[in-house]
Amino acid sequence: MDREIGRDPANNPAHTRILDDRGVGAGGDGQRDLEGERDEGDAGQHGAADAADGLDIAVDGADQFTPTGLDLIKGLGRCALREMVVARLARRFVIVVGPGKRVTRLGEAFADGRPMRLPVEVVPFAEPFVARGIERLGLEPEPWCVDGRRGLTDNGNHVLDCRMDAVDDPAGLDRAIRGLPGVVGTGFFLAMADRVLEGDASFRLIAEHVRGAVAGGVNATSETGPRGRQPR
Repeated sequence: MDREIGRDPANNPAHTRILDDRGVGAGGDGQRDLEGERDEGDAGQHGAADAADGLDIAVDGADQFTPTGLDLIKGLGRCALREMVVARLARRFVIVVGPGKRVTRLGEAFADGRPMRLPVEVVPFAEPFVARGIERLGLEPEPWCVDGRRGLTDNGNHVLDCRMDAVDDPAGLDRAIRGLPGVVGTGFFLAMADRVLEGDASFRLIAEHVRGAVAGGVNATSETGPRGRQPR
C-alpha cells in the first residue's frame, strides 16, 4: 500500500501543524494582515506560544530543503518568525514537502527558471537601511505587497523578498543579514529539521531524509537539546 503524507487544509506549504503527546493539533495559516489590520491581542499570542512549549513534535512545510544537512528556506507563507519559535520549542521538527523542493544548494532557481527569494522580516521604520544592507550582500530585496498594499506579518512587521542565487555558505549569509539592525528574522532554518518527508504530486511518500542517518538507519543526533532547542 502506498504511504501518503499529510496535506494541510488550505494546501498551504507554510501551514504549521503542531502535535502534542495526546495527538492534539493546532495550525496556523500563511498570508496574514494588510496595513491597518490587527492581531487578536497579546493574550492570544502568548497563549499560542505557551501551547507550543513542551510539544513532542511540530510538523511544517518548506519552500526548499537540502538532503545533506536538512537545511531549509521557509517563510513564503509569511509566518517564518512564529514557525521558528514553534520549531525551537518542540522536541522534534518534521518537514513535509512535495515535488520540486529538494535542491543541492539553498537559493537555487525553481525548475521553471523563477529565482528563489529569501524572506527577511524587518521592523518597518528600519526597512530602508536593511534593504541597502541586503543589497550590499548581493541580494535583491523587494517589498512584499498584497493587492498593491504593504503586507504585514502576524507581528506587524514588513517582509523583504530577497532574490538570490545558490549559496555555498547559508549560515554565513544568515548571520550577516541578522546582523543588520532592524532585521527580525530570515527564512533560513538551518540544521533544525530532524526529518524531511518528501512526497510526489499525489502526496505519496517517495523519500524520507533523517538527520544524522548512517548505515543501518541509526540517527546520530539526539532528539533534544541541539539546534537551539529548549532543554528538557
